[in-house]
Amino acid sequence: MNKVVAPSRVWLHGLAVLLTLTVAVGGLYLAISSDFSEGELGAKKYYAVLQGVEYENRMNKDATPVLQENIDGSGLDALGIPGRDGANTRVWVLLNQTGPDGKVLLLPQGIALKVDRAVMEHAIQGRQMAEPIRRFVSKECTAR
Repeated sequence: MNKVVAPSRVWLHGLAVLLTLTVAVGGLYLAISSDFSEGELGAKKYYAVLQGVEYENRMNKDATPVLQENIDGSGLDALGIPGRDGANTRVWVLLNQTGPDGKVLLLPQGIALKVDRAVMEHAIQGRQMAEPIRRFVSKECTAR
C-alpha cells in the first residue's frame, strides 16, 4: 500500500514566497548597485578625496598650482589651482580620473581659475591625463 503523498499547499505556498523574495532581493540589488555606480553617487568616493585635500590645504593661498600625488594611497592625483574669487579659493581638479559620466571632477565648482597657461603646462608636464581633463585645464587657464 504505497500512497503517493502530494505536497501540501502550505509547502508550495512557502516555496512560492521564498522564490518571490529571492527574485525581489536580487532585482533590488542590481538596481541599487547600478544606480550607485553612475552619476553623482558613482563619483562620491572621488569627491571625498577632493574634500580631504581641500581641507588640508585650505589656508594655502600661494599663487602657484599645488600638486598632490597618490592622495592617501588612492592612486589619485589632484592639482590645486588658485581661483578668481575674492577669497582666492583653490580649486582642486583630479588629474587621473573623470566621473562615471566622463566629466571633470573638481571642487569647489563654479569658480574661474586664475593661473597662467605656461605655469599650468609646467605643473602638468609629462602627466597622464584623460582628454576631458586636459581640455578643461587648457580652456580655463589664461594665456599671457
